[in-house]
Amino acid sequence: MPKTMSNPEPLSIKESKAMPSQQSICIVICYFGRWPSWFNIYLESCRHNPSIDFLIFTDCARPKNSCHNVRFVDLNMEHFHAMAHEKLGLPISFNDPYKLCDFKPAFGTIFAEYLNEYDFWGNADIDLIYGNIRRFLTEELLSEYDVITSRKEYLAGHLTLYRNRPEFNRLYENSVDYPRVFLDANHLSFCECSRMWHHLHSGGSIFDPYVRFDKLSIKKKKPSVESMTHVVKRLENEGYLRAHFKTIIKDRPELLEYRNWRLRWQRGCLTDEKSGTETLYFHMIGLKDRPDFVIPEWEEIPEQFFISRKGFTAEAQARENFFDRLLEKIPLWNIFCRWRNLPY
Repeated sequence: MPKTMSNPEPLSIKESKAMPSQQSICIVICYFGRWPSWFNIYLESCRHNPSIDFLIFTDCARPKNSCHNVRFVDLNMEHFHAMAHEKLGLPISFNDPYKLCDFKPAFGTIFAEYLNEYDFWGNADIDLIYGNIRRFLTEELLSEYDVITSRKEYLAGHLTLYRNRPEFNRLYENSVDYPRVFLDANHLSFCECSRMWHHLHSGGSIFDPYVRFDKLSIKKKKPSVESMTHVVKRLENEGYLRAHFKTIIKDRPELLEYRNWRLRWQRGCLTDEKSGTETLYFHMIGLKDRPDFVIPEWEEIPEQFFISRKGFTAEAQARENFFDRLLEKIPLWNIFCRWRNLPY
């Protein structure tokens, strides 16, 4: 049974060092269970974005790597159910922490009292290593758009920002399926695209009524719910809001483009060494659970480290052997990797 916790106190002031002229941003995380092995590295990348606040609701113990702009609030699953019930007016109950993803678009409602002082709030994941966030989420972008996401195809559950106003905090109510989504104990990919990832990466439209959900599917099926991407795209077309969809990260689809990739993180900047360009963050999906992906237990996070398909290293290792370099130049190998969703 989850332990009982008292009501968490709302934030009284912003913790970030945002300049007076900058629009304020708070990234909201809700995480239950046990911290992953890379969590202190993740926190170090947060530390190097001092003008962004991170608000983490959790039942986990406090980590070693503390940051002035990362605030932890004690919250367990039972208490989240109660808060969501109160704010959404629905009897919320589920056991799988992964279901929290479906509630991400409602964080602006559920945690509203913690976000009063911010111009934008965002939902995000913790299997990320951030670069320089403000380099990508510029004042010009924040002034022009109401919803900003890090992928061009759909709203990314790993980072989407919403302008902190009631009409945008309750955008989820524009989905005909939102009560069913919140009441269903199963994960339905509501915050993204109702599992239409393959269809959208292949150039399809979110409004296509029937889609193939993976490469091996023969029969097309109807999406199970009207997702947040459906909602935001529809309201954008109707002129109700301004949305920005652009891929500004390194995720599985981008890493499929070549085998011999390596990223360099240095004092808050994350650079793709192959192209020489900076990126907003690295998403570890498809890699973090591989036994050969090394995640070191650094006592102190180095000022510079490297990320490749082999994991994290403090030193720049030799790229690959001759055989690996040869494979990278073979088009059929690259096609095979993309077909099998292998980012290596």
